[in-house]
Amino acid sequence: MSVLPSELRYVPTLPSLGDNVVNTSVVISPTNGSSFQEQGIIQFDLPARAFLDPNSLYLRYKMTTTSSAGAEMKGTCCFTPFVNLQTVFGASVVENTQNWGQIQNMVTQLTHSSSQKAGLAFAYGIGDYAVTTAVTQLGANINGRVMTASETVSFACPLRCILSESERLVPLCLMSGVRIQLTIDSIANIFTTAVVPSAMSLINLELCYDSIDFGVGVENMVRSMGDRIYVKSSSYASSNNTLATASSGTIDLQYNLRLSSVKSLFANFGGTSSASLNKVFDSYDITQNNGDYSYSVGGLQYPPRPISTVNNKAGAMMELKMAVGGIHARDTNNFSISNGEFSYVGNNTTTARIPAKFFFGINLEKLSTAGALLTGLSTQSAPIGLRINTSTATAQAHNISLIALYDALLEIDTVSRNATVKQ
Repeated sequence: MSVLPSELRYVPTLPSLGDNVVNTSVVISPTNGSSFQEQGIIQFDLPARAFLDPNSLYLRYKMTTTSSAGAEMKGTCCFTPFVNLQTVFGASVVENTQNWGQIQNMVTQLTHSSSQKAGLAFAYGIGDYAVTTAVTQLGANINGRVMTASETVSFACPLRCILSESERLVPLCLMSGVRIQLTIDSIANIFTTAVVPSAMSLINLELCYDSIDFGVGVENMVRSMGDRIYVKSSSYASSNNTLATASSGTIDLQYNLRLSSVKSLFANFGGTSSASLNKVFDSYDITQNNGDYSYSVGGLQYPPRPISTVNNKAGAMMELKMAVGGIHARDTNNFSISNGEFSYVGNNTTTARIPAKFFFGINLEKLSTAGALLTGLSTQSAPIGLRINTSTATAQAHNISLIALYDALLEIDTVSRNATVKQ
């Protein structure tokens, strides 16, 4: 019996949504204020109704500054003001992402092409340079931002967190006390040293998402699936270490991130010298093309053969692509990392337009699939090690952030409406 190809199946087989399904655009303002300054905390409380569409969660706001013209924002500007993100279920913090702005800057470089960043430049607040950089510096005008005197800028950005990374709709109707909390960084960490604003405020903050209401019948059906239901998601965790200038030889750094399933690891080698204008938003090759990198998890080395910056530095970019999703996957062919940005070594001078982007990433998944819960490696029993071999002494001190992409499982008690996260 022959089988018809999908192109010839004219009879619809997909179920249709009922007439009572309603999609509502929800806009939430902070519950604890309307204007926030450096090191302030912003709290959004999500209403306990309907189902949140993870693909729709984003943040929009305005920034006002008091400064002379020429203040430069670092990184991917819409994320830069935020140093920490927390997701709270009830009274429990279930997600605590330190260095959130730095992580989101890295994720943007690894998931957006240069043209995609240019297309989102207005929303992300990128650019606005009076003078363009030479065409030889590919991508140089889609990083950072130069501010005019006491400027007010509008930003909008995806809010990546444990809710937005969910593989299914999030049943807020079965949860209570869901809060997203953002902490603002200091002005000195948001802007370069060229011109530092004397004051900064974030105003008109709004958290936006689509809320899908299927009706009471569907909600009862979901409740009947069991006393506890589970939603697979993922998130990022980070930990920091410092490395002194003039360090050489074999360097082992330990990071105490205890997680059940780490999918990928990334290292961000931030600068500290005056040459590094972006500081933690830079990431240098600290071996200066004269060493290698590897990780250790549970006593095993990853990758088995360290990535050599002497013999196969281009391989570091392929490993980085694997850490994001795969060599041949279309959505991981969207790096916005130029030759010059990946080539920064030692204490080369960076700018807000042209930051250093040598991120060291590897894939730890046993199999990349949506059909399994825990696809990565457990780091519960031992810390994660980052090993750096360098024959050339480091030319500046570095703040080295280890960033782990990990599996997270939302456990929702449909009776008590309590929710927890296993990670």
